[in-house]
Amino acid sequence: MSQNFFKWDNDFKTGNEIVDSQHFTLVEMTNNLLGISINNEPIELDTIKKVGTQLSDYVKEHFSTEEGLMKKYLIDPRHSEEHKQYHEDFTDEVTNLFKIPEKLLDPEQINNVVEYLTVWTAYHILDVDKRLIRQITFITEDGMTPEDAYKKGEQVNEVSAEPLLKSLKVLYLLVSKKNIEIELKNAELEEIVKIRTAELYEANKKLNQMVFKDILTGLPNRRYVMDEIQKFLNNLDRYRVPSSILFIDVDKFKAVNDNYGHENGDNVLKWIANFLSKHVRKTDIVCRLGGDEFVVLCSNTDAEGALAMGKKLNELSNNNDEHQFELWKPSLSIGVSTITDFIKSPSDLLKKADDAMYISKNNGGGMTSLSID
Repeated sequence: MSQNFFKWDNDFKTGNEIVDSQHFTLVEMTNNLLGISINNEPIELDTIKKVGTQLSDYVKEHFSTEEGLMKKYLIDPRHSEEHKQYHEDFTDEVTNLFKIPEKLLDPEQINNVVEYLTVWTAYHILDVDKRLIRQITFITEDGMTPEDAYKKGEQVNEVSAEPLLKSLKVLYLLVSKKNIEIELKNAELEEIVKIRTAELYEANKKLNQMVFKDILTGLPNRRYVMDEIQKFLNNLDRYRVPSSILFIDVDKFKAVNDNYGHENGDNVLKWIANFLSKHVRKTDIVCRLGGDEFVVLCSNTDAEGALAMGKKLNELSNNNDEHQFELWKPSLSIGVSTITDFIKSPSDLLKKADDAMYISKNNGGGMTSLSID
């Protein structure tokens, strides 16, 4: 049962049984929220959602009742328009306050709801709704026109209540304004978080590129190679899918650096990167391992397919007339290694491919050799 923080008594009664019954329900809900807000126990999400649903149902029933009365008795527009505006404001406010129930698990947030609901309940019942029922009484019992009923209702001198009602109205407006400012502030914070999240995503993206990308050639780097080979190993264990790599060394590259300088050496490496990327399959990934060493990752490729790819690259590079280097003739030593159950780590696979590459190198270069198990 709700605790009676907000006590229902004759001061809240308007004289209309239906309206008063609905007001009593609102007071009970307000008391319930007050109890939640001052309770030291954790706030339950289901409780918040239940209160939100109850308020939503109340809004539909009560506002429909009052607006039906205003229409039935042709209440003066000066009152009815103002009254309806209060209804719209309250509906918007409650919808907004309970839009994200999880936020109300924060005691400070639930206190904002309680503060608003308490002030609105008191002001709306004691002033706005009582003025409505008073006008209906003047119309039905005294035979007044809606216009005269409005004027007399406004002239009723309730000396004891007038200062309180004025204070309540000011307080209501202040609380409403505060909630609007809080919502705007939250919206600003959410936008800031959204912007910062996007910036962080871009920063992480750039960092990721820096971590996995070779600066000179723009190709994936050694770290990327190791990660991808580990995926090859995992796929073999799980799906028995064979994958292979080509370990490529640029023949006679040291002489380029020694005789023509590192700038020319860098140009050769860039050419090699473009050449390999142009002539491998779309599913293959060309990477720079470091120095003049490159790796081509060939997923779903057995030893025979990888060997054929290496020989194709040898043929194309050995007979390439499109290069513009008088200082270096294209030639690649290539070693091929395929994932097997005996390969336990990325380093194992690279070592086998490197050994095969040296077979090609020691035989004069410009050829492809397959690793020996």
